[in-house]
Amino acid sequence: MASDESETYHGARQVLRRTLAELCTAAGSPSLRDISKGLSRGYAQREYPEAPSHETIRKVIKVIGKPRWQAVEAVVRFLAASCVAPRDPDATVQHIFRLWRLVIEQANDSQSQTVAIAQAGLTEPSAEP
Repeated sequence: MASDESETYHGARQVLRRTLAELCTAAGSPSLRDISKGLSRGYAQREYPEAPSHETIRKVIKVIGKPRWQAVEAVVRFLAASCVAPRDPDATVQHIFRLWRLVIEQANDSQSQTVAIAQAGLTEPSAEP
């Protein structure tokens, strides 16, 4: 991955992480287990696309790996509805989706480039003359 692409990828991941952290704070900083319980109740009533475990919720909020969209959407909808000053869940989901998609696309591009380089037998240039 080129330096600019790497910075954009890490920048997008950081923006998504900060945005999700701010959403958690606006929702009163619920614990992961409280979010999980709320999602389980909401999933049973068909309010959320799934009821991820508290560990999956942690990965979503911290943007660890490449979280599945259904898990991200469920967490975002729950947090948006839980905010002290409620937010429009649909608008919040759309905003987060754009960030999530950028992170996922850039992660996929990075993996594709790494595989292509390895398959071609190419390596990084040596720092030695």
